Amino acid sequence: MKKFNSLVIVLLLSLAVTSCSKKDDNPAAPKDEPPGIPSVSFKGPNTNSTDQWAIYTKSSVESMNAYPMMLSAFSSANPTSKDGQWRWELSPVAGFTESFAGTRNSDGSYTWVLMLNGTYEGSTYSNWKALEGTTSSDGKSGSWKAFEDNTNVLTADYTWSTSSTGVLSGTFKGYENSVVTGKIEITNNPDNSGSLLVYNSGELMFKSTWIANGTGQWWGYENGVQKTQGNWQ
Repeated sequence: MKKFNSLVIVLLLSLAVTSCSKKDDNPAAPKDEPPGIPSVSFKGPNTNSTDQWAIYTKSSVESMNAYPMMLSAFSSANPTSKDGQWRWELSPVAGFTESFAGTRNSDGSYTWVLMLNGTYEGSTYSNWKALEGTTSSDGKSGSWKAFEDNTNVLTADYTWSTSSTGVLSGTFKGYENSVVTGKIEITNNPDNSGSLLVYNSGELMFKSTWIANGTGQWWGYENGVQKTQGNWQ
């Protein structure tokens, strides 16, 4: 799956240390209170198995979490509000600014955008939109789009939703030349069971499922046809 540019990776990984507070998750908060930085966390199987496919499953889930856990670095900044939009700004190095903005919509949902300006590691940005996304009023669903460095070409998108029964589902897609080159789908159930599907160029490559105690099964595919299978404890 295509890699993100280095700057976006730094932003994504910086988020791992921050999550939303109760106040952040409250859709009924007063309009003069800033919204929480959007966040969602998927869980892989609760196992210490050394089986390579158990490890692969866990690492795939962790990679999904890197994407929605974006922008926590902005939690250290004091946001400003104007015309219904909240804005956080950081200048990690001289001459470079990251601006993250959230606009509240009439239904209580938010539209988000990350803009970069200045020079960072040899690249110069002028109002470049690195990320854009939306979250529902209750924070239980949303989407993100990431763009190739200094362009408006889509490089990845990510969506998640929570059902009325508490099932959390997420899909990540990577693009190259506007074509989906890889896809990951994850499901988390309220009882801590779950599933993972990994696609390559539109064909199922790997599948795994696990139950609440962390034990699981896996299946490997070639050209969409199952070739191998196994389990872990």
